[in-house]
Amino acid sequence: VECKTGRGNTRMASAGGDEEQRMQALSEQFPNAEHGELRRFCRARPHSVEQAADMYEKHLQWRANDGSTTNLASAASAVSPKFVQRGGVALDGTALFYIVGAAYNPEVGPEQ
Repeated sequence: VECKTGRGNTRMASAGGDEEQRMQALSEQFPNAEHGELRRFCRARPHSVEQAADMYEKHLQWRANDGSTTNLASAASAVSPKFVQRGGVALDGTALFYIVGAAYNPEVGPEQ
C-alpha cells in the first residue's frame, strides 16, 4: 500500500510485512542514508514504514540542529569521564555506554 506525503514523496504504509520490504521502502525514500542506520529505525517501528520514516526524518532534523556533531562533542566534553564510560559494542555494532545514574542531578538544567 502506498500513500503520498505532503512533500510529493511516496511511502509504503505497512502494518507489518517483511523487514527487507520495509528496508527497501525506506532506502527508496532516503537513498543517501546508511543502511545500518535505516535498519535501526526500521526495527524501532516494525509495524509501519511510515512511522519509521517519520522517526528518521525527525532524527535528521535533530542531527542538523541540536544533535550536530559539534553540539554533541561539546556536550560530551562537559560530562565527567567518571559519569559515562564506554562499555563495548551492541549486536548492531553501535557503541554501548555505562552511565552512573546515582551521579545524575535532576536539579541541574541542560545548559548548566
